[in-house]
Amino acid sequence: MRTTSAASIVSFGLLGVAALVLLGLGVRSVTTERAAAERTERDRLSSLLGDARRRIEAAADVALARARRGDGDAIVVDGRFVEPPAPNAFRRLAVPVGRSPLGEWMIGFAEEAERAGDLAAAEERYLAVAAHEEIDEDHRRIALHRASALRRAASDAAGAAALARRLLEGLGADRRRTLVEALLARVELGDPDDASLVDDLLSAVGGPDDAVARGLARRAAVTEERIAAREDDLARIERLAPWIDGGAAPAVALAGERCVARVVRDDGAVVLAEEAVPALGEGVVLTTRPDARGPGEEGRLVESSPLPRFSGARLFAAGDRAEVLASADERSAALLLALVALLAAGGLAIRQTVRAARREAEAADARARFLQRVGHDLRTPLTLVRMYTETLAEGRVDDAAEAREFAGIAAREAGRLARMVDGVLDLSRLERPEASGRALDVAALAESVVEAHRPLAEEAGLALSLERAGDGAADAVADADALRGAIGNLIENAIKHAPGGGAVDVRVAADGDSVRVSVADRGPGFPPGGEDRMFERFVRGNDVRVPGTGLGLALVREVARRHGGDATARGRAGGGAEVELTLPRETEEKA
Repeated sequence: MRTTSAASIVSFGLLGVAALVLLGLGVRSVTTERAAAERTERDRLSSLLGDARRRIEAAADVALARARRGDGDAIVVDGRFVEPPAPNAFRRLAVPVGRSPLGEWMIGFAEEAERAGDLAAAEERYLAVAAHEEIDEDHRRIALHRASALRRAASDAAGAAALARRLLEGLGADRRRTLVEALLARVELGDPDDASLVDDLLSAVGGPDDAVARGLARRAAVTEERIAAREDDLARIERLAPWIDGGAAPAVALAGERCVARVVRDDGAVVLAEEAVPALGEGVVLTTRPDARGPGEEGRLVESSPLPRFSGARLFAAGDRAEVLASADERSAALLLALVALLAAGGLAIRQTVRAARREAEAADARARFLQRVGHDLRTPLTLVRMYTETLAEGRVDDAAEAREFAGIAAREAGRLARMVDGVLDLSRLERPEASGRALDVAALAESVVEAHRPLAEEAGLALSLERAGDGAADAVADADALRGAIGNLIENAIKHAPGGGAVDVRVAADGDSVRVSVADRGPGFPPGGEDRMFERFVRGNDVRVPGTGLGLALVREVARRHGGDATARGRAGGGAEVELTLPRETEEKA
């Protein structure tokens, strides 16, 4: 037992050391895991930056190749966008001052009639100006334009159209494209063969006459898609305008989220091509500011990479440090839990091993004490048998009565010795693996045992009774011989201890899932608090005058537990003892 205790102390000491080591490993694991998580996150950010850098450079190469092929997004000649065309400003017909006094007077005369509301007289006077050959062309064109407007107001569409044609006939191609009055005439005519009308109107969108151009475009039924396309061209011109000037060598630059390539052709025209920068990845930021420092939020992991090909450009990638560390802590916690589980399993294994060792030691100690007790208890009757038989054998007893007395003592001690050996053999048999039993009626078996012991009870002057109680058959699966011996032991014990003239009561009860056999007497009972100890081997009651081996109740408990039950003892009110044997009941449902 001392060896077992020492082994327990050493085992649990080692377990404590392992716990301290585990704690140290846990702290180190958290620190190491956090550092590894930060490195991994920074590696991930660096990888994102590398991918983004390659995408940007690929976009720049595509833009440069397009510009070299002449497949650009804009062409600039002499500092002016020709493709797409830069916004134009409209020109207007104006009354020339001092060039033709007659024309000025007649125009004024017609305007006076128009202000007075005499539109017919006004139209007639404008037409007179237009037909007067001594008046210059500009006055005559103004007159035609105003006369056409008056006819249009009078709902004379055909007349207005005829005058509009006369106006256009005298104009050159450039003035037909840029003169407001000419464009209005073209809109009113709505000539389907006038293919350049839409382009001429849209050329002024975004310029000084943007509102006029848009109004004429809508009157000409120009679609919103065409207007939106022109707006896209203007946005492209605005984006590319800063890159017109530069050296003769091909170059690329970053403009916001676009790569711009610039190539100068042999004729001096500048070709500009742009490519959108592809998606850079989550958390990646592109900046062209030389002094940029990237995302500066507190608790962020930031990596940066320059773009040498683009002056002052840099890439930044940022990650959430708190999230990274939280993930690392979760992994550390999982590892610690696994280690704790392993330590707990080791502790449980050590505990089970120590328990098994303790049980083995206790069993060995019990066997040693058992053998010592058996040897001691066997030596007493053997000594008596030997002493009396030797005395008789040597003829030292002459008196026949004394010789019979010596022989009787030797016979009684031999019987006691035989009973003790039988008890030990019975205990040995009970410690073997369970034998198969059969269903039997415990009440009927108890009755047969009671009847077998009735003569013994009558000889002791005791009344032996049997009572049946419960809610049905008292059936149980048991070894009939072992159970008969156990009940017999209880009855014999009660007969030995019960006072003469008393009674021994046997009761068999079947309740619920159990069958109970109890034997009660009015003997001296058990020592206070020693009821359970009476079931130990070779333990006897206080009355040493009663013969016995101290194995009877131990046999009873062994039989009960071998059949899945138990045996208990208790004192009776008014004196005496009651021992009860309990067995699992065999019911129809179980069967």
